[in-house]
Amino acid sequence: MALAGKSGNVKIDTDGGGSCQTVAAIKNWSIDIGYDTIDVTTFDSADDWREFLDGLKQWSGSFDGHWEYDTDANGQQVIITALLTPAKLELECYVDGTHYFYGDVYAHATSVSAPVDGSVDVSFTFQGNGALAYS
Repeated sequence: MALAGKSGNVKIDTDGGGSCQTVAAIKNWSIDIGYDTIDVTTFDSADDWREFLDGLKQWSGSFDGHWEYDTDANGQQVIITALLTPAKLELECYVDGTHYFYGDVYAHATSVSAPVDGSVDVSFTFQGNGALAYS
């Protein structure tokens, strides 16, 4: 069953207390999940084919929306402070009202744009720290 993205959301928690706060004005998020492969090809590898082992897993992503820094003390301000500190955050990315990906992240970068003919927007990128889970 397909889902409409309109019920999505991004929340963060900085103190580890499990009380995540919504990041204001976010309109899009994405998570990239992958793992490394380790090349173990030798002269004995069958029929000239490379051979690999599973390596380490990793995840990262981004989210973006409208600039609400001045009014979003529990969201955008916290992320930018965590980027400058640096500090770990707990991140929850909701696909609907109840299901979400979550894990610890480090804010990796932010970008603010202010076009003359549009709204001031912000984007954040993050690097997962440890396991990613889905609830």
